[in-house]
Amino acid sequence: MGLAQKVVLLMGAGQEDGEGHICGFTFWTGSDQVDFFTRPELYESPIGKEMVSRALAEAEEKQVESIKSNCVDCEVEKAKFLERLGFRRSGYVEVFLERPLADPLSSYRLPNQYSIISIADQPEFTSGNGLSIYPPEVNECIRSAPGYKSDLDVKACYCNEGVISGCISLCWYDDVGNCAVFEPVGTRDDHRGKGLALAVMVQAMENLRRYGAKMVYVGTGKNNTPAVHLYQKAGFSITDEIHQWQREM
Repeated sequence: MGLAQKVVLLMGAGQEDGEGHICGFTFWTGSDQVDFFTRPELYESPIGKEMVSRALAEAEEKQVESIKSNCVDCEVEKAKFLERLGFRRSGYVEVFLERPLADPLSSYRLPNQYSIISIADQPEFTSGNGLSIYPPEVNECIRSAPGYKSDLDVKACYCNEGVISGCISLCWYDDVGNCAVFEPVGTRDDHRGKGLALAVMVQAMENLRRYGAKMVYVGTGKNNTPAVHLYQKAGFSITDEIHQWQREM
């Protein structure tokens, strides 16, 4: 299923030039995870109701026992919207962190026998070769996505095993908002504790600066203490909490 089939775009009233504008959408981020986005005043409008009806219909087709949705703690109207639909907080919380790229970048010392590369420099390094964040078909979709930039796909590679990535990070840049987001960042178990994640993030942020990016973001589970400490060491600060809401079908 392609991205166009996964994302439902709901078009709002036209502008004076007759062209419509996107005012809300819903999309599935997993087999039982759906997210709704629209302007706060539109959650109780026909647009909001259409988003919900489409999501519930698809959930029934999927035959899932429950569906989940995320809500940032500052999204008061969305939280009320989810609660009225029968969603309740599941207890799982993520944190959202941000970092101004004008601030000095963290320093790091790369261990011996490791090197930092980007797919722009060495396109043959397209596989994590054991770092299974996404299956191969998803990786292929990522590399063909409109916003993918190979110099923001950065890896830490063990020199004696050239095709193996000890750590990867992928950053997505939005040239409209001059901002970027890390998704994903991951290190193989047998390569952790060596500062590799910090190194690849710093390299990606150096590359981001060349695009003119002003801010970069990353998210992780609130209880994922090692990841939170890594991002804070890299200069990120927590700005929001994202609560998972769940509804039984």
